[in-house]
Amino acid sequence: MATPITSHSISILQTKEELKTAKKELKAWKELVNERLGKTRICKKPNDPESLSHFESDRLTVQEYSEVLSFLNQGIEKLPTNTTEDIRIYALKDLSGTTQGMCSITVKTDHVYLNAIASAPWNISMHGESDRSPYKGAGKQLIAAIFETAQDKHVEELRTSPLTSALPFYEKLGMRENQKHRYWFLPTSNVASLPYLKPSIILS
Repeated sequence: MATPITSHSISILQTKEELKTAKKELKAWKELVNERLGKTRICKKPNDPESLSHFESDRLTVQEYSEVLSFLNQGIEKLPTNTTEDIRIYALKDLSGTTQGMCSITVKTDHVYLNAIASAPWNISMHGESDRSPYKGAGKQLIAAIFETAQDKHVEELRTSPLTSALPFYEKLGMRENQKHRYWFLPTSNVASLPYLKPSIILS
C-alpha cells in the first residue's frame, strides 16, 4: 500500500544550485517513467483488447506526464532571466531528502496560475503493476502550499489548464471548469471546506 506523506518539507527553489539540481531530477524522472512504460509493454498480449486498452491509457499518462515535466523545466529556465512575472518553483521532499513532487506557479494580480505539477514517477501507478507507490499525497500537499501563497497574496482563485489524465485529480480537489475562458478554477475562499488541503509544512 502507498504510504501517506506525513513528514516532509516544501521549499521554493531560488538558488542556481537548487534549480540545476531540479533540472537533473526532472530529466531522470522522464527517463524512469519511459522505461517503466517500456517494461509494461512487454507484458501485454497484442491481441488482447483489454491489455491494449490499458497500454493506451498508460501511454497517454506517460505522454502527458512528459509534457508536464517539460513545462516544469521551462519554468526553471525562465527564472534566472525573468523580470516581469512572479514565477515560483516548489519542491516537496521527504525526510530522506528525496524529492517526491514539484510544481510551478505564476502569481498574478487576482489569481495564482498553476503552470505544472508532478509527483515523482515512482508514485505513479500503471496497469499490470502492483501498488508500488511509496508515497501518497504529494500533489495535494503541493496544492496546499499554493493555497497558502494565494491567501498570503490575497488573490481570489487558483487556476490551471489540466491535461486529460489529470482531470480526476482536479475534480477531487473541487475545481470546476470555466468553459468560456477554458480554464479550471477554485476560489481561495473554499480552502476552509477542504480538510485535505490543510498542510503541516515547512515553507521556506
